[in-house]
Amino acid sequence: MEAARAGDAGKGFVVVVSKVKNLAGETAKATERISTQITEFQSAKNEFVAAIHGIISIIRKINNVETSITLAVEEQGVATQEITHNVEQAAMGTNDVTINITVVNQPTQEAGAGAGAGAGAGAGAGAGAGAGAGAGAGAGAGAGAGA
Repeated sequence: MEAARAGDAGKGFVVVVSKVKNLAGETAKATERISTQITEFQSAKNEFVAAIHGIISIIRKINNVETSITLAVEEQGVATQEITHNVEQAAMGTNDVTINITVVNQPTQEAGAGAGAGAGAGAGAGAGAGAGAGAGAGAGAGAGAGA
């Protein structure tokens, strides 16, 4: 009403007030949109941070598994070296046993060969004596009998 009494100047004032009121309404809506966008941004940021924490947790677990695998591989390496050493020792022990058996068998074989030759000579002597002096039972036996 006062604007109507003021004339053209009052009408201008009403227009300005109306525009200010409209701008205030638009500013309120824009502020609400901005507030909503900030809230959405903060929510997205929180989700992003949670995802990063999840990734960090998984990386730590992978690191722990990798460390465990590394230790297991090192232990396997040590065990393999011990097995290799033990196999080498067993091979050397087997070789020593083979040498010892050969050393023990050698005099026995020589004694056996000498005893066999002596037994053959004795058998030849007996055969020659049994067959008679003139007959001669065999080449080896005959030589034994003639003596």
